[in-house]
Amino acid sequence: MFILIYNPISRNGNNHLVTKLSKKLINQGETVEVVNVFHIGEIKKFLAPLKETDTIIIIGGDGTINRIANRIYDLEIKPSIKLYQKGTGNDFARSLETKDKIIDIKKYLSNLPTVTQNGKTKHFLNGVGLGIDGYVCHLVNNQTKKKSKLNYFLSVLRAFRNYKLTNGTFVVDGETIKHDDVWLSVVMNSKYIGGGMKIAPLALRESPELYLVVIHTLKKKILPFILPTIYSGKHVKFTKWVSIYKGSEISIKYDSAVHFQMDGDTEFPVNQIDIKSF
Repeated sequence: MFILIYNPISRNGNNHLVTKLSKKLINQGETVEVVNVFHIGEIKKFLAPLKETDTIIIIGGDGTINRIANRIYDLEIKPSIKLYQKGTGNDFARSLETKDKIIDIKKYLSNLPTVTQNGKTKHFLNGVGLGIDGYVCHLVNNQTKKKSKLNYFLSVLRAFRNYKLTNGTFVVDGETIKHDDVWLSVVMNSKYIGGGMKIAPLALRESPELYLVVIHTLKKKILPFILPTIYSGKHVKFTKWVSIYKGSEISIKYDSAVHFQMDGDTEFPVNQIDIKSF
């Protein structure tokens, strides 16, 4: 049996993909069950009847995968878990560096780092951050236009125009660092953020070490020259404004509250997060 889990609020036509994939599997003689990710009740009850011969296929972006990963974490999962690779912001799939449409992701949903903010602790797949990245995600998630690289880039420009800088204190494996006029600080479990921006070029999903990237003291007039380089990862050369640290326990505290993002999902207001590797 195939269980297709979809996110009904996706803006990239994933609901249409559910119908298309469901018909294809049924025509091949397979049994198919379609499940709205928001309608999954008790997760143990949902998983109980599933067998090793069954397959769960997730149709959605990083936020959908994150929700499922947190709910099944530390549980015994009998069926295989796969991702239908589709969309513009799938940085999780992008980090696996495969062109396959359907990817086996079960092994990547364990040994995940955690982030604690406002008294809540969750696992994350790609990265978490405080600052303009959270504000950008907020703008993207609430826009009426279809998600695309262009619309994401336009949201970035809008965020840079309106964002108010703050100072930050960072603790990396016990070492305290301070930066003034911080634009963003992200802790990455893989390379990509924001639909293909290679924000942490050296980060590896399989490694227990996380990368903290802080962009600070950057004047707005320099922005048009620096921003496009993040897609290729060449921004790391601008060490005057881009600082990178590596560690397994990282804390970030801002002088004022900003937007927080975890795998693209946002929350406000937040001024401190604590991250631990697996």
